[in-house]
Amino acid sequence: MNQIQQQRIGVIDALRAITLLGILLTHTAQMFCFDNEYNELTYLESSSIFHYILVLLSGKCKTIFCILFGVSFYFLLRNPSYSNRKFIWRCIILICFGLINKVFYTTEILMWYGLCGIILVFFRNIGYKKIIYSSICLYLIFIICKVYSFRIIEIPERDFYIRYLTDRSIIELMTYPLFDSILDYLYIMFPLGLLETMSLFLLGYYIGQAGYINNLSKYVTFKIVMLISGIYIGTTLIYHQLFLPYLFSLNSLIGALAYSIIFIYLYNNLGKSIYSLESYGKMGLTNYTLQNVCGVIFTSLFFIPFKISASIVLFCMILFYIIQVIFSSLWMNRHKFGPLEGLWRK
Repeated sequence: MNQIQQQRIGVIDALRAITLLGILLTHTAQMFCFDNEYNELTYLESSSIFHYILVLLSGKCKTIFCILFGVSFYFLLRNPSYSNRKFIWRCIILICFGLINKVFYTTEILMWYGLCGIILVFFRNIGYKKIIYSSICLYLIFIICKVYSFRIIEIPERDFYIRYLTDRSIIELMTYPLFDSILDYLYIMFPLGLLETMSLFLLGYYIGQAGYINNLSKYVTFKIVMLISGIYIGTTLIYHQLFLPYLFSLNSLIGALAYSIIFIYLYNNLGKSIYSLESYGKMGLTNYTLQNVCGVIFTSLFFIPFKISASIVLFCMILFYIIQVIFSSLWMNRHKFGPLEGLWRK
């Protein structure tokens, strides 16, 4: 493996690790405090640290994670000898991982990503220019639907938080009907989620297919960092003046690109020795699953029953992330793949 390939994999894995930290913080603010009254006291107040976490990270980390999945799928599909049948089978296994996650966590995204990955197969042999055109078209349709509040299917509102009532035990939470767990998330995602997710998958696939991933230091320059950062600041100011749903989506996409470019620039110039983060990113599937499962268990058994303060909850989840980083580094020193990654490849 040449030096460029090593650099490419390193920075992508490190970016995935930082993105998963952002997702963990967002989930802590949004989901790991299931009691409605507790939520209001912790992150809805403008003075709360959870409020600032959501302002800075909500929507952005999810978008980065989605784009990175598109890049990962490119790494699989770029090999001509890698059959569509094998790729679809791996997507089905990813869906199964998602179903296992849903035993604990309603809003996990692996099942959804597996479904979108199967659709991505139809774009495998299309040129990279058509890939980016398709991505832009899907995203524009998504934004137009947001502007006019159009939904493909009218779906009744469901309160999926009912699963996480504070007087429920962990057994009651885990025995929540799997069908209802899937249905709850489809009510959130299906109306427009398919358009947004597929457009972001295609964007990640385009970044790989167009060759940008092979020489990030050439394309991610200081001028590009300043330009994208300026656009992001501008769209953020506009969004916080108008608070329109479609502006939130656009701001999340631009913010995701800005955060990614800033991190890549810093990594290429300052942080090439962050091997522990790279190990964490290589075990992204395992670590993401553990975040969801352990976050729900901690919340159900400790945070809510013992009325743990918001600051302690945040400290515990950050400590959990640090433990994951250490474990990932130790594991990758002895193994080629993470536990779930190895199982997925088999």
